[in-house]
Amino acid sequence: MTKVLYSIGYATPIVTVLGLFMCYLMAPEFYLTHILEEVQREQGAVEIVTFWSAMMGGSLLLWSSWKFWKNGNWPAAGVIGAVSAATILFAGEEIGWGQIYFGWDTPLWWSTRFGGSTDLHSSRFPAHTVAAIFLFVVFILLPLVWKFQLPLRLPANLKPAIPEGPVIFAIVFATLYRELKGFYFWLTPLGYRDRFYEEFLWGLNEHKEMLIAIAMLLYALYRLPHLKQIRSPS
Repeated sequence: MTKVLYSIGYATPIVTVLGLFMCYLMAPEFYLTHILEEVQREQGAVEIVTFWSAMMGGSLLLWSSWKFWKNGNWPAAGVIGAVSAATILFAGEEIGWGQIYFGWDTPLWWSTRFGGSTDLHSSRFPAHTVAAIFLFVVFILLPLVWKFQLPLRLPANLKPAIPEGPVIFAIVFATLYRELKGFYFWLTPLGYRDRFYEEFLWGLNEHKEMLIAIAMLLYALYRLPHLKQIRSPS
């Protein structure tokens, strides 16, 4: 993979956040109308980019997983397949599996067991905790363990599934960026919420989800050079 692709990957989350911030500062009405607004968040660009990044990334990863599996590289296929399933699940959750667009009522059997709309992250299921653990294992712990591949005798054909630096950086950046909201409350009086918070800082959770979705798309795109190295069995 070229240095240019790495540089683009590292710059992507930073440029994205700066773009959101500058857009709000220079044109707050445009930001609230077209980018992200609390009541109509599903129609904003942040939610749309989140869904399509996750959907495209998950689809590419599913295809990559199948190619590695077909070639007999089961360790890489397994890891990439797991990330693909999680990413497609993420995409579905972002649009409430269609409920927010088609407006069907939540089935009684679901609401009595889980509550809320027809998705996991709005229910009593600890979806955010499970997602955080999954991201940590695949994008932090796995690359760290891979550093000790030889003494741990990890299979060499697992390498195509190991996340690259830009992907890891995007995940870490998204997580730390979300904590700016807590930093704001630490600096300000208890419960204080000004216009900047109400219009921009409240949306850091949504920004984080978009950055995670973009990271998944980056991870999917970075699998493609590995696929070029696959040789079909003779």
